[in-house]
Amino acid sequence: MKLERIAYGLLLPVFGLAAESSESNIDENEGTAPSLINLENVLVSTVFPESEGRDVSVLTNGVETPVEFLVENKEPQTVTIGAMGGGFYEKPKKKETQGKLYANLTTTQIGPYTVKSGEKFNIKHKLSVTLPPTDFDLNVVLLGDYDKQIGSIDAGKVAVTVEDPPISALDPKLILVQVILALTTISLGYFLSTTFLLPYLEPKKKAKKESKKPDSKPSGVQPNEKGYDESWIPETHLKKTSADKKKK
Repeated sequence: MKLERIAYGLLLPVFGLAAESSESNIDENEGTAPSLINLENVLVSTVFPESEGRDVSVLTNGVETPVEFLVENKEPQTVTIGAMGGGFYEKPKKKETQGKLYANLTTTQIGPYTVKSGEKFNIKHKLSVTLPPTDFDLNVVLLGDYDKQIGSIDAGKVAVTVEDPPISALDPKLILVQVILALTTISLGYFLSTTFLLPYLEPKKKAKKESKKPDSKPSGVQPNEKGYDESWIPETHLKKTSADKKKK
């Protein structure tokens, strides 16, 4: 019933009198909007042009992804499409035909687009998601006015995979993180080097030992009482000298 309420709120300003005529069907006691009619003969296929040719369409978080809804009206009357909704479903587990609903696709106004009976129409739109990177089944529902009633058109399920955007080297957040990391690394390296490394690299100062100088001995000749050293004079010369002195 939640989808009916949202659809009624969105389509009332879009379709004016057509939607207002449905207002008379509101139960005043319960305050609920009229139920949606299922337009089974309005066929819709969902295409993501950027993923065309792939089995799984890619949606990037925070990035608007183009999507196209190819509508073929096989109903006997005109249908006017003015809103869309849906949901992201988890992949079904074993023995399950449908996975659990993970997140609703925000119901928003589009168009309005009028598709006459027997005609085909291509609706272009953009989707923006913020979901965990994984695989989902996307089920889109188009809402519109058909014969003064609110009709729903099931666009079927499309296999999609959600990815995070690639990180750019010029991303300001990444640059800030790199600067903080670099400063932290430099500070830590300086602390460790000055505290633990440098003390082992500095040369040890050797204590100076005072060397005792040997007592200097006087050099030269030690004279005797005669005034000269006789040790180097030949003995024969000394005898001659003493004999000469006696003759005198």
